[in-house]
Amino acid sequence: MFWLILLNFISFSLGQLSAVSRSDGLNIYFFDIFLIFSNLTLFLYIMKRGKFKINFPLLTFIFFFLYSLIFTFSQIYYFDFLSILQSLSYLLRFSAYFIFGYFIYLLLSSKLLSTDQLKNIFVINFIFLTTLNLLQLVFLNNLTYLAQYGWDPHIGRLTGSFLDPNFMAFYLCIYYVLNNYFIKNKYLEYISIFSIFLTLSRNGILTFLLLFLILNIKNFKKLIILFFCFLLFLIINPRILDRFIQFQNSDDSSYQRVISWNEALKLSNFNNFQGVGFNNYKNNLEFYRINSLDSLKRNSVNSTDSSFLHVYVTLGFLGLILVLVLLGGFMFKKGFIMLNTILLIGLFFNSQFINSLFYPQISVLLFCTLNLGIYLKESEF
Repeated sequence: MFWLILLNFISFSLGQLSAVSRSDGLNIYFFDIFLIFSNLTLFLYIMKRGKFKINFPLLTFIFFFLYSLIFTFSQIYYFDFLSILQSLSYLLRFSAYFIFGYFIYLLLSSKLLSTDQLKNIFVINFIFLTTLNLLQLVFLNNLTYLAQYGWDPHIGRLTGSFLDPNFMAFYLCIYYVLNNYFIKNKYLEYISIFSIFLTLSRNGILTFLLLFLILNIKNFKKLIILFFCFLLFLIINPRILDRFIQFQNSDDSSYQRVISWNEALKLSNFNNFQGVGFNNYKNNLEFYRINSLDSLKRNSVNSTDSSFLHVYVTLGFLGLILVLVLLGGFMFKKGFIMLNTILLIGLFFNSQFINSLFYPQISVLLFCTLNLGIYLKESEF
């Protein structure tokens, strides 16, 4: 199982490089196909050699899945069957990400996978991801030509295989927290911090600073070192300071996020009880003519720039409550799980500015880490 799990992480690290088919309706990636196959294999393997344990997050997720399925299907009165089917395909994908993390928990609990093996998987994947990031910075540091395909024209920023510095920054933030509690490799810590700053992502850097402050609140020496390193980095690369100053510009991404939030709130007015259906966001923007034709061509139009606002718009108030209960369930297991609690604080902050909760690579790493946190807490007793 070591190699199967490792290959899944490697395939996810390929990001946009693993795209099999891209279209306005449905994007197909190799990592999704491989993950479905892997989940089936892991299920049969655990059925034969391990044991199943139903924990609170899994139970809550089942309610979330059924709720999303029912209310997404209810939109068939307004949209054709193919559109609803495409929306549900993303629900199945998100479910596959959650189940993969849950299977990691079962493998650890059944002693079919050791913590040392999982640690090696995380380290190898990080090395592979860092290699891709380095290649991107050297050979593909100008993405302006990709603007015609709906991507943001980033220049001189670390985007890696995700082609998005904001998602890459938070992915690295997860690794930073994971390293502090589980991997504990100083080189991984240094590389992840340095890479986060190379993304020039404002919300990514602020998320990291928040996490760093929480993790080192009693370590005054480390806080001072980070402060001076941050000043030095600003001197070496003043673009970071420029990024924070230019947020008032109308063509800046932060200004566009405000527009995105406003559009989402307008859409929520049409159905704030049950929502417009899981991943049925773009269809409803077109249906109610809230968004412009040009903006509908952007890759980011499939969701609003806030995970929890996106949940509220697509699944309504009850759906939002279910998601909050689901994530909150990862924080307790005979007491606080500090790894999960700190990670979810970072997620809650970061996902107010980008839809990080539903980004595939982040979802997989997030649910694997949260389930690891539950296992580590259980193993203490």
